[in-house]
Amino acid sequence: MVRREVFRKIGLFDEQFNGMRMGDGEFGYRAYTNGFKSISNYKAPRVHLKVSEGGLREMGSWDGFRPTKWFAPKPVPSVLYLYRKYLTKELYRHAVWLGIMLSNVSYKQKGKSSMLVLSMLLTVIKSPLLCVQYLRAAAIAKKMLQNGYEPEFLNN
Repeated sequence: MVRREVFRKIGLFDEQFNGMRMGDGEFGYRAYTNGFKSISNYKAPRVHLKVSEGGLREMGSWDGFRPTKWFAPKPVPSVLYLYRKYLTKELYRHAVWLGIMLSNVSYKQKGKSSMLVLSMLLTVIKSPLLCVQYLRAAAIAKKMLQNGYEPEFLNN
């Protein structure tokens, strides 16, 4: 739940994230930087809808750094859009490099230290492909940045 005053002060969600990842995170970051607190109640019951279609199942991967197709942009362009919008150039480079280096094994294997070493080795082997994927993502993110975001605000 989000109070109306948050939407009145920081605006609605950035619609450039539609169909991609990180929109909730970007909204939360804007709320945080405008002095709002986010409270998570780990005991709150929730219903997670396991619908058969829609959302990220159709639009891409569950993970912003693990696309489902070989030549798909990597990371998802909205990740780069968010990073470029809020991070310094140095933090951007580190976040993207680290994300790509650690994303070359399956999502299920990502927590195992041996798989992380393998992922870093695969980064070197797959570097031509990773370059193509990154450049595709960066081009789309650049267009998103050029389009800009003019937030809509709630009036009442």
